[in-house]
Amino acid sequence: MRNLLYLLLGLWLASEIKAQCSSATTCNECYAIPDCTWCSDPNFTPTEGQPRCGTRGSLSSYCNMIDDVQSSTMLDERELNSDNQISINKATVNLRAGDSQTVSVSIVPAENFPLDLYFLLDLSASLDDDLDTIKSISQDIVDVIRNISTRFQVGFGTYVDKLTMPYISNIQLRNGCPNMPCALPFSYVHNINLTNNSVLFSNGFQNTQISTNADDPEGTFDAIFQAALCDSVVGWRPNARKILLVLTDDSAHTAGDGKLAGIVRPPPFECLTTLEESTGRITYTSNLLYDFPSVNQIRQVLTENTIVPIFAVTETNVKIYNDISSLLEGTNAATVAISSDSDNIINVIETAYEAAVSNVALSFETQPGVTITYEATCPENATANPNGRSCSGVLVNTTTTFNINIRLDGCPQEQNFTKTFTMRVPAYGAFEIEVNAICACDCHRFAVVNSTQCNSNGTFSCGVCDCNAGWSGDRCDCPQEEEPTCPMSGGSECRNRGSCDCGTCRCTEPNFVPINNGDLYNVTRVSATDSGYAIVSEQPFVNGTACECDNFSCRRNGSQFVCSGSTNGDCVCRSTGPVCQCKTSSYGGFPFTGDACQCNVAYCYDPSVPYNPNTTMPCSGRGSCSSCNRDQPCACGLGFTGRYCEITSNPVRASCNGNRDCIRCIADNPNYQNECPCQATANFRYSRLPADNEDHVITDSGADSSTTQRCTFTTADPFCTYVYHIALPQIDMPGGSFVAVEPDGACFPLRWWELALILLAVLILIGILIITIIKICFILADRAEWKKFEKEVAETDLSKNFNPLYHSPAVKYDNIAFGKE
Repeated sequence: MRNLLYLLLGLWLASEIKAQCSSATTCNECYAIPDCTWCSDPNFTPTEGQPRCGTRGSLSSYCNMIDDVQSSTMLDERELNSDNQISINKATVNLRAGDSQTVSVSIVPAENFPLDLYFLLDLSASLDDDLDTIKSISQDIVDVIRNISTRFQVGFGTYVDKLTMPYISNIQLRNGCPNMPCALPFSYVHNINLTNNSVLFSNGFQNTQISTNADDPEGTFDAIFQAALCDSVVGWRPNARKILLVLTDDSAHTAGDGKLAGIVRPPPFECLTTLEESTGRITYTSNLLYDFPSVNQIRQVLTENTIVPIFAVTETNVKIYNDISSLLEGTNAATVAISSDSDNIINVIETAYEAAVSNVALSFETQPGVTITYEATCPENATANPNGRSCSGVLVNTTTTFNINIRLDGCPQEQNFTKTFTMRVPAYGAFEIEVNAICACDCHRFAVVNSTQCNSNGTFSCGVCDCNAGWSGDRCDCPQEEEPTCPMSGGSECRNRGSCDCGTCRCTEPNFVPINNGDLYNVTRVSATDSGYAIVSEQPFVNGTACECDNFSCRRNGSQFVCSGSTNGDCVCRSTGPVCQCKTSSYGGFPFTGDACQCNVAYCYDPSVPYNPNTTMPCSGRGSCSSCNRDQPCACGLGFTGRYCEITSNPVRASCNGNRDCIRCIADNPNYQNECPCQATANFRYSRLPADNEDHVITDSGADSSTTQRCTFTTADPFCTYVYHIALPQIDMPGGSFVAVEPDGACFPLRWWELALILLAVLILIGILIITIIKICFILADRAEWKKFEKEVAETDLSKNFNPLYHSPAVKYDNIAFGKE
């Protein structure tokens, strides 16, 4: 079922693409439609079903010169080695509109790859103890980096904040730190170029002094921005792994914070460091002219220069810089925690480096008109990230492959254009993908101006004429001021089946294939709304003043023959369009009918039997005729088979299928011949058995007595039972079955409603009797219970007894003084 749905969807899409292609009138318009190509054959005349612009598959069937430039890809590959970790330098992709190409690129982390590590140190006063720690282990830092790669370079720069209130107070600008010796504040200073001279690097740290500022956030983004842009100052190598290690203990100012000092202009993407002659330092001197850069600007300069930022911050600031790292998409940014005095800086460097190089990801800037999607295939030991677009935990000398799909969305300007994408792999390098849009036809290069093909009145290009001003027509042979319009048909000029040439429709020949040795022709496309085929007996043609007539678009039968073939009818042109003009059959002269002349009563007659209008019956008189069903025209009655019901195949018994109304009428009427008009039909022959025919034998000579079946049926009003006997005709005997009805059906003397009333009365009487009996039983039972109760009362002893617990409430008291003086 699913495969069928896919097939139907594919067919629907193919038809939609064909419809889009056919709408293009020029080669460039055609190339701007996905999956379309152009027929540049000068001898080809387009038709409704065969346009110049079509799919590659459709054009190949009728065009001899196809201008078809295919999409392609060329790779500038390079060898993977210790100096190169990306398998290609550049991919050139040539694309047609709607096409896509896939480029595969491999990334292999190289051992001992060149490494540029640049430190950015926050020199605000709160990092005083951290600076002392770094000074004491500066040589150890170089040794750790040398263990990572012997082809290393290290350098560092320092920063504080913008040199104005509220970032730095005026007192700090003049005197530095109030309670301790320190350097005057500055924005960003580049201290040591990237170098492999460990002594120079270490001495540079020793000469570094802490500084101060007023607010908590630092000018970190100013320093990152300049360190990334000033590659010639810092000394970044183009083919090295570039890592920028930022050491700070506080948050960073970002775009918009400059408004506090009235600084609103965003910084340009330029290196703005200069050499101060008084101090000999290279410093960011334009910090008071431009606002702090935004996170997006930082992301852009880091990705463009393939620099990986690593933020080494105190524990309280890890969340802040984790959020910043997540916004620096495409840079492999990471955040690591340092101790309060930075004594774990060596471990931090190792951890940060591993995090940067073990994650292989791809980043690029999108451009309108081109859609790029990609998928990463990670090595066995690595982990694919949830989105499937990067790998983490990648080891040295293992291969990560990116399959990049590039698709050209369209050609809105109908012209060729080129777009270049820089595909960056942070910590590994970059490569380019150049997309060349093929939106103009190659055949335009061979255009001939004022060509004789165009009567010297136009330019012949890609098989068609582009007429000069004042001329029109397919061959530029019609003066524009005299150009009449062609007649309309079907809502379009020349019915889209011809070209208009100076007011005259030049009808095109339909697409057909001779079959059956040229006796028949198969028209492979009938009309714009009917992509099927039609079969005609003469060569297909299109004619008429508006190309409205043809001999193949009339109605077809199930075998796709127009007008059901030349023996049944001809396709003729009428004012309403092509219609079938039906003929008569050679047998019996019966006319063909139906919109495709597909019906004829002659189909129901046996052609081997000479036709006689008085005796010959359709379907041999033993079935019903379906004149439009040529393959099986007769529906035979029971006991008959054959195409024309000419064969009798009697079963053991006939079936009880006589007409009940006829049988009832015949049984109840001795004069049934006059009273019952249905005594003879095409399928049954009725008769009434004589009263003395006790054996109930059908006496008709044509009946097959061996098939006789006794049948009965009952009627409701009156309630009567009728008996009849049915027998099939003898073999080869024409006509229907024989039905003999027994006289006078057996009827119940009462009508059904009278019987129903009697039954109802009997049921009511029975109900009353049952209720009376039940009532008498209850009365007798009650009397017996009453007598039993009276007997028990009479036998009960009701004498008075004494209760020992009873105390009388009456108390008698004697007054001993009563009666004495």
